[in-house]
Amino acid sequence: MCDVMAVPSRTDNLPLVPLEAMLCGTPAVIADIPGARMAVRWTGMGELVAPRDPDALAAALHSVLRDRDRYVVSQAELARILDLERSLDAYERLLRG
Repeated sequence: MCDVMAVPSRTDNLPLVPLEAMLCGTPAVIADIPGARMAVRWTGMGELVAPRDPDALAAALHSVLRDRDRYVVSQAELARILDLERSLDAYERLLRG
């Protein structure tokens, strides 16, 4: 029921809430910090902004709201990008080195 989600975190290793929002079709504006930025990079569903920059946050929110369809990815594409089995396999390969 949201048009856009704002995640202006200063620290976050990988926020799951924006990913859940994206799975519901809601794009996000996220602070460009390690970990948090990956939700937008993986899906293309939003904008990244400089942390601690409220003007950039406001501008990005306006941009997403103005052209929301540009940021929405199909459920099928999201399922492909965020595939649980593929993610677990990648983590296992990484940990096994």
